[in-house]
Amino acid sequence: GIGGPLVVAWLSHCGLRARALRATLIMFFFAVDLAALAGLAVALAIPPGTGRQALLMLPALLLGLWLGQQLFARIQAEQAARFTQWLLLVLAGVGLLGRSWS
Repeated sequence: GIGGPLVVAWLSHCGLRARALRATLIMFFFAVDLAALAGLAVALAIPPGTGRQALLMLPALLLGLWLGQQLFARIQAEQAARFTQWLLLVLAGVGLLGRSWS
C-alpha cells in the first residue's frame, strides 16, 4: 500500500505518454499483486473463503476498470496528471488521519 502512491507519482513525472503510463501502472500493480498472492499462498496465509470473496468482488473490479477506461479516453493528459496528484494527496491525508485515530 505504501509503495503504490510513490510509483504513481514517480511514473507520472517520467515523461511517459498517457497510454504508456497507464499500461505501465497496470502491469506494475498486476505483478506486485501476483507476487504478494504467491507469497501469501506459500505461507499458507490465505483463509479458505478468500476465493469466494474475490469472485464476489469481480463485478466491482470490472466496473472500475470500465469506468477508468472511459475516463481515460475523455480527459487530457494534463488533467489526468493534476487529478492524480490531488488524489494521491487526499489519499495520503486520509491514510495519516486513519493512523492517528487507531
